[in-house]
Amino acid sequence: MDKRNPICAIFMDMSKAFDSVDHNILLQKLDSYGIRGKALDLIHSYLCDRKQLTEITRICLKTRDEKTYRSQTRTVKLGVPQGSVLGPLLFLIYINDLPRHIKHPMVLFADDSTVIIKCNNQNDYENEINETLRTIIKWLIDNNLKINLDKTHIMHFHQRTQPKSTNVNYNGQTVESVTNTKFLGINIDYRLSWTTHIDNLCKRINKSSFALYKLSKIVNKEAILTAYHGLVAPLLRYGIIFWGNSVDKEFIFKAQKKCIRAMCQINSTISCQPYFKNLKILTLPSLYIYESSIFVKSNVSYYKTAVKSYYRKLRDKKRLEVQIPYGKTALLNKSILCMTSLIYNKLPDDIKQLPIHQFKKKLHAFLIDRCYYDVKDYLSDKNIVFH
Repeated sequence: MDKRNPICAIFMDMSKAFDSVDHNILLQKLDSYGIRGKALDLIHSYLCDRKQLTEITRICLKTRDEKTYRSQTRTVKLGVPQGSVLGPLLFLIYINDLPRHIKHPMVLFADDSTVIIKCNNQNDYENEINETLRTIIKWLIDNNLKINLDKTHIMHFHQRTQPKSTNVNYNGQTVESVTNTKFLGINIDYRLSWTTHIDNLCKRINKSSFALYKLSKIVNKEAILTAYHGLVAPLLRYGIIFWGNSVDKEFIFKAQKKCIRAMCQINSTISCQPYFKNLKILTLPSLYIYESSIFVKSNVSYYKTAVKSYYRKLRDKKRLEVQIPYGKTALLNKSILCMTSLIYNKLPDDIKQLPIHQFKKKLHAFLIDRCYYDVKDYLSDKNIVFH
């Protein structure tokens, strides 16, 4: 998007994906990955010759007697056991080689598979999408899986210049084009503005604020904090590194402050800042800084270390910094790539060198103490000192 190249994502839906896994194909793939001998025999016995039946209980309304009915027992010839720890892992192994058959990046999360297609030439864009879709569907058929084209949709990402309309179809069935979709719990729109996600999040947090207000009248401080960390905190934390620097983030921050006022039973004219500190709750900007810093700390390999200077002193000074991508558009400059780098580089080097558990503890205590109301306040802070 920053280079103004046409780009889209196909969000695929598979029909009964877990129930369609072919045991023989799966065992062959496990063998090719090096799982052999007794380990493979164990998995073979786990998958094969499993039995299943359906059982229902009927209650007579007059006598209140219960009678149980059972279907015939049948052997399970396909699929991995759902509701198990091993099931999703076996399915991921089953589809792990799918990205190797196409030239575009894929995101695989259990049976939610998404392919991102970018093209340098607008004229080849439609053909590239259709060819990629055909290749994926062929692989799925070869592996006894089936795509549900009715629930599969495509999203074309753009900011200003909308790409030419494209006809994406397979065997005459057109793939629906959408401007917004929910992917792994986050609403994504074609401009990556996160407006829809924030709107939905505000509604959920505002409902929680009412519950917190009612609870605050009948429970103690520890109980109300437990309720906050169970109802509100997970909503704020999930995916915040993506939407936490968007234009509409202030609506979420207002909803969070509404929760604090409900918990402490204070009116809208009183500042929430001392209450954030007293309850040891991170403000939304501080939570964004915290999660962004942890993401870089945990995934330094995703970033290139910024050692550009030929002078040793400057090189030593920058040795723990990560590179900040150069962007032509505000979209990239406000994105996770740039903002996480900026936030992480602002931290003192002695903090960056700490093990992850100490890093989290010291950073959390620092952000509770500073209680930032804006990320800009953190980036312009010239006195960042950890105790």
